[in-house]
Amino acid sequence: MKKIIVAFGVVALFAGTTSCKKDWTCTCSDSVNSVSFTIENETKKDAESACNETNTIYVGTGVGCSLD
Repeated sequence: MKKIIVAFGVVALFAGTTSCKKDWTCTCSDSVNSVSFTIENETKKDAESACNETNTIYVGTGVGCSLD
């Protein structure tokens, strides 16, 4: 029984520390137009960072970017 608990703990630790990479959509829009692009095979944190970098291009233009 103790071996099963230890094995389960190791599996849970490994699963909790790995990051899920997938495709994300970043949408940039203003009051009239909207443009979306895909950020492929990234963790959510890295995809948010890439989307926020795009947002800095549009500073002062009324365009905002967000991760969907």
